[in-house]
Amino acid sequence: MSEPLLSELCTICHTTPPKYTCPRCAIRTCSLACARRHKNWSQCSGVRDPAAYATRAELQTASALDRDFNFITGVERGLERAEREARARGFVDLDHEYMQDPKNKRKRKRRDGSKEEAAGGGGAGGSKKLVKGELAFLRAAQDAGVKVERSPRGMTRNKENKSRFHPKHKCLSWTVDWIHTAGRSRVVQNYLETITIGQAYDRAYPPLPDEATSTPKEENKTEPFPPHRNIYIYIRRQADSHIVLAPLHPEAKLADVLRGRTVYEYPRLYVKSESPADIESGAVDETHVLEETWLRNNPTGIEAQDDDESDWTSSEGSSEESEDDDESETGSDSDSESESQVSDVKEETA
Repeated sequence: MSEPLLSELCTICHTTPPKYTCPRCAIRTCSLACARRHKNWSQCSGVRDPAAYATRAELQTASALDRDFNFITGVERGLERAEREARARGFVDLDHEYMQDPKNKRKRKRRDGSKEEAAGGGGAGGSKKLVKGELAFLRAAQDAGVKVERSPRGMTRNKENKSRFHPKHKCLSWTVDWIHTAGRSRVVQNYLETITIGQAYDRAYPPLPDEATSTPKEENKTEPFPPHRNIYIYIRRQADSHIVLAPLHPEAKLADVLRGRTVYEYPRLYVKSESPADIESGAVDETHVLEETWLRNNPTGIEAQDDDESDWTSSEGSSEESEDDDESETGSDSDSESESQVSDVKEETA
């Protein structure tokens, strides 16, 4: 019978086949005594290194997944153990309420001398840094009665949005998303809010030489929302169960159309061949409904929108009114006190 190879025996005693493998350095030993001797000789901790390099094939195995799971679980257990020990010794509470409170944000200086928020800033719950001109645009949109909901930085709609406050014309310059039923949807930028809906459509879809750019006035008298170049333009209102569309007059200005509405980054207008009467009769689709009909059947939607608008448009006014009310209350209290003092003096003199 041939003797076993030296590589097939325990690396410490070289007499017995190995049974165990060191998680740290993969040294194979045959017993607990040999494992302890290996740790003393090699100064090995015997703990697996979670940052050790592993090939892609090794990471796709079940054992690699178990090792990562055990590592994360061990970290969580260590944090819980440290928190229990800190509380048992009478240390401060480790709920980190100070760091989570946005009022208690601390600022630290960077190496370049600028300041940054220590915790809670820059994320989903922190304050976003505005790019150049963004603050002026948001203030102008608020003054115009338009609520602008922003998408996360880096998203396609956020990158396409070139809406801004035009300093020369002293008005908003919008990016408009045109949704065309014929499949010719496009995003057009630099629409001044003073432009009409018909002019905006002609800029997005230039008319052909033999195509009429306006509807005769005789036909305009019969319809409250006449067509423009044989199409109808709508703006959508957010609703849960229906596609709520509001027809737009071709001569209406973009500022008047957007006033009192909420836009996601920039307005989106729908171009359809169906008239408002066709949508009202249900000839298009049962899910399509006009805004006037939807508001008549859902009066709670109006109240919800009014509440939302009051939250972001009249916050300063409400605070001023509350201060006036406080002053009036304090004034009335002082008047009542003075009257009571005068009555007391009269009683004493009598």
